[in-house]
Amino acid sequence: MMTLLPSALLQSPLMHQPNSRSRPASTSLIIVLATMGLTWYGSFLFSGRSMGHPIAFTFLCIAEIIAMLELLGVWITLLIAPDTAEPLTVSTYRQALERIPPAQIPDSLVAVLVPVAGEPLAVIRQTVMAARDLDIRHRTVVLDDGNDDNVRTLSQDLGVEYLRRGTRKAGKAGNINAGLERVHTEFFAIFDSDQVPDRSFLVETLPHLLADKGMAFVQTPQYYGNTDGYLSGGCAEIQEVFYHHIQNAKNAFNAAFCVGTNVLFRRSAIDGIGGLYERSHSEDIWTSILLHEGGWRSVFLPRVLAIGRAPETVGSLLRQQFRWARGGLEILFLRNPLRQRLTFDQQWQYLHTSLYYLSGIAVFLYFLLPLLYAYLGWRPIRTDAAMLWVTRFVPYYGMALFTTVYLLGHWPRWRSFVIALSVFPTHIAALISVLTGINLRWSVTGVIRNRTDYVTAVAPQIILLLLSLGGIPLVLIRSEPLFLRVVVVACLLFNIAILFSFTRQAFPRAVSLGHARMPGTVPITS
Repeated sequence: MMTLLPSALLQSPLMHQPNSRSRPASTSLIIVLATMGLTWYGSFLFSGRSMGHPIAFTFLCIAEIIAMLELLGVWITLLIAPDTAEPLTVSTYRQALERIPPAQIPDSLVAVLVPVAGEPLAVIRQTVMAARDLDIRHRTVVLDDGNDDNVRTLSQDLGVEYLRRGTRKAGKAGNINAGLERVHTEFFAIFDSDQVPDRSFLVETLPHLLADKGMAFVQTPQYYGNTDGYLSGGCAEIQEVFYHHIQNAKNAFNAAFCVGTNVLFRRSAIDGIGGLYERSHSEDIWTSILLHEGGWRSVFLPRVLAIGRAPETVGSLLRQQFRWARGGLEILFLRNPLRQRLTFDQQWQYLHTSLYYLSGIAVFLYFLLPLLYAYLGWRPIRTDAAMLWVTRFVPYYGMALFTTVYLLGHWPRWRSFVIALSVFPTHIAALISVLTGINLRWSVTGVIRNRTDYVTAVAPQIILLLLSLGGIPLVLIRSEPLFLRVVVVACLLFNIAILFSFTRQAFPRAVSLGHARMPGTVPITS
């Protein structure tokens, strides 16, 4: 019943480097067929004709509604977004920039900001060196929220500017805003300390802002170079379709949003909204909304112009997911896009983005439903309607999965399924945090208020894993039709495989201690 699985793989920040988006007619046909399959299944399920136990059936409907909304949002975006070509004026400005001698470019044109907060020096060095060596004359400024004298020395050795503010108020956004008070340029780029930019970054992005005075920022993909690891490789694959298709399609709706790094801003646009948004850990998407509300435009440039590092441990993965989920859900519940001064297209694009983080509820319910049958005998679908339900469900799910495979251009690897379906506790924790106002934080070992052990990091997954193992014999001994028992056992086995594959990554023995090297980088050590 994991109908959210293709949707999860489609969404959450590229394995290719496209220069433009070209959608063949077959894409539209496949999406239309997939939507028809969804409608056919939904019309049967929500009619209530197959309802079994009321609670289990309600849980199934809730999970399916969340999954369908996510899938429909993706499909509609891709279906109605027209292909867009780079304006000729952008190419003209790019050619002009390439011909201008560096000495003729003033220091007041571009600053490249690298906010840091205690990351390893080797990581910072790679990024700062690459930022310093970008084509087109610019200022490179390290914004140190870690107050580390070693970072100061590193900056001096590399010949770049160094600033610290003496406080960590408002986190990354506060750090950048404090830096902007002391760095006055017409444009500024931001690179996280683990995002190593390509020399051509400014040559590729700056022409868009020069050609369009109403353009607030140019966003480029987050591309992960450390794809050899189980978790890091899975994270890279999950983001592939988002950056390859979805974020690019948002250009058609002027709804491409900032992801916090690998981005070039117009200073006057940021000044016009009072700086980067500081009252959220997801300052990037909040800032994007404020800019779009102010009538500014944005563009996503689908070229890999920086290489970063994906999470390599369960702890770092869960922290990342919790931060992203809390930011998205804050937008949904505290700044509902439908109530903002946005165009209709922008409203539903932002709404769709924030709704994604409700997927944690759906995934949890999909894990729970087979357990309700195994332990309590609750069937979401009546026994006599089970076969009819399968005839509707299989075409829908088959088309949803095929659409994902088609857009990816290959079959997703197992690790992508595992990660997409196993981070649900972080999304649920973020939802609780937003709705209750409790300032939870996700540490290396889970949602905590003090230090715990490795097990705590994956405690929800371990509990579900054990219950699923125990549920198999209970299902087999039930006096129910064989077909129904086979379906439930198959679901339990799939859930067990997912949960086991993920939980084993939380323990040191299962995690490779070596770090995959990114092209053009040195080994990272701490």
